[in-house]
Amino acid sequence: MIEAARDGGVFPWQREIWERLQAYVTQERIPQALLLIGAPGFGTRSLADAYAALLTCETPAYGFPCGACRACELQRAETHPDYLSIGVLEDKTDINVDQIRALIAKLMLKPQYARQRLVIIQPAEALNANAANAFLKFLEEPTERTSILLITEQAMRLPATLRSRCQKIVCPNPKPAIGEQWLREQGVLADHGELLRLAHGSPLLAKDYANQDLLAFRRAVFEDWRRAAEGNADMPALAEQWQKLEAERLAALLEWVSGWLIDMVKLAHAADVNCLSNPDLARQLSYYAERLNLIDLYAFYDSVIDGLRLLRTQANKQLLLERLLIDWRRLQLAA
Repeated sequence: MIEAARDGGVFPWQREIWERLQAYVTQERIPQALLLIGAPGFGTRSLADAYAALLTCETPAYGFPCGACRACELQRAETHPDYLSIGVLEDKTDINVDQIRALIAKLMLKPQYARQRLVIIQPAEALNANAANAFLKFLEEPTERTSILLITEQAMRLPATLRSRCQKIVCPNPKPAIGEQWLREQGVLADHGELLRLAHGSPLLAKDYANQDLLAFRRAVFEDWRRAAEGNADMPALAEQWQKLEAERLAALLEWVSGWLIDMVKLAHAADVNCLSNPDLARQLSYYAERLNLIDLYAFYDSVIDGLRLLRTQANKQLLLERLLIDWRRLQLAA
């Protein structure tokens, strides 16, 4: 589980964006709608919570919440009536129009406290078409002292009309040196660079991966993948083993496979090892890159991407994984 910044603060790599949010409040130029765009593990929700604490505080000082007023106490207890949050309901796949209508009904009432009300919608890309349209109408005639913060990892999945109504803040992942330093401070003793590469530069994800010993799991998955290529794996048994994984871990597995395939294509075009997403596997991936037909490799990559998409549906995961493993073996036989 990805942790939050301690004491409602911000992480080291968020300071520049935090200063921008502070300026909105101290200069009394609070945007009606903000779109916060950050990769998984950047800590966008922690940043949003810190912003909410500052917005709702009754006596902020020097760009920070006081921590002592009634509003700050309610904020810490997660019971502040003017801090509203909308997300995907349990057993649902999107944010529906009924949720947005219920939210708008609440927003028709005045804030219970004097300063500002904040609404967070996360993940914003989960708004279905009807919900997005209803929310867009609200943005055209907003209520007083209300600020909307939409958090997304996939901004392009939001309707263009909704994106255009928001001020955008893009949250880049930190430089590797900052991420590695933070990991050391958190007690992660080794493999900082490899963990950060696996987490696409996100220190929070990297720490989560370290806690889960995900590097060892990735090595085991690659070994299974290699055995499948050689015809030494029981495909149905391996597919069954994989389909029993938690949804996030299974998605990570297929993302790794897609990354290995991309690196094979790069190596087939004589790319430098430093350009790879998986430089630790360069020797093994080069073996496949030299043998496999590029057109077949591109087609198989498309199948893996389709598989990632189907994981979010009711598709039979066992059959999906068996098909991918069998197709991977066929690529070797055709080489």
